[in-house]
Amino acid sequence: MTAEKRYFEKHDINIREYRDVDAKTHKHEFFEIAYITDGEILHTLNGNTKMLKKGNFYIIDYDTEHSYVTNKNIPFRIINVIFKPKFMDNTLVNCRSFNTLIEHYLIKFNKNSLSVNPANMEFFDDDGSVRRIVDQMLDENTLSQPGYVEVLRSYLIALIITIMRKIVQSETTDDIITHIYDVVDRSISNPPSLNEIAQDLNYSPYYLSSKFKKLTGIGYRDYLTKRKIQESIRLLANTDKTISDIAELVGYKDMNSFYLSFKKINGVSPAVYRKKIK
Repeated sequence: MTAEKRYFEKHDINIREYRDVDAKTHKHEFFEIAYITDGEILHTLNGNTKMLKKGNFYIIDYDTEHSYVTNKNIPFRIINVIFKPKFMDNTLVNCRSFNTLIEHYLIKFNKNSLSVNPANMEFFDDDGSVRRIVDQMLDENTLSQPGYVEVLRSYLIALIITIMRKIVQSETTDDIITHIYDVVDRSISNPPSLNEIAQDLNYSPYYLSSKFKKLTGIGYRDYLTKRKIQESIRLLANTDKTISDIAELVGYKDMNSFYLSFKKINGVSPAVYRKKIK
């Protein structure tokens, strides 16, 4: 029996709990939402190691390497929700990205409204709302009463939406970050440097840079690139402006740089992207 068949013996979802075990470096062909209910671990994700404790949870995308080591002096328990996208809806049979999943009509979150990819990141369940759903899913999966598959599907959708709410709220509640977003949106073709924003807010550039990266997960320059490309996508979809005009409107004076940035983020050229969405 293959590892994948062992995980999904009956359906394309499984909820399990593990106690006091380490997880060697691995990756898999499904999504994983893992919630630490007791203890702590050193979690390594894409080469970065963090200490995670009770109340932390994380999302693992397809083909992402991760591992963890438990603290042997503290009892440890983790609940894993693993699933293939098609369990939620058959139209997702070819989905291999959490960003694609959250845009599905059952979830309806626009990934372009987020500054970070929710997958491959760690979060904290400040109000216990995620824990409550995960516990319900574990109970439902364990009892396997008639109709439990449909109930699990409903819980899974609720779990993802609850997590996305937390992410969106965390991105919009910090006044400094909101101010930076607004400043960039008002001057997308020629946004100010982070040093200029820091001077305007009376913060040190180092503090503002660190705070921005801590709260968004990416550096200011990377955010500017992403935001410019997002705006170019909006213009490609909703106007008949030429690609060179769009590049200029979002602040690119060099077309080669625009093409490289666009293709790096979207995988295709602006022309191909426009043709697909039209």
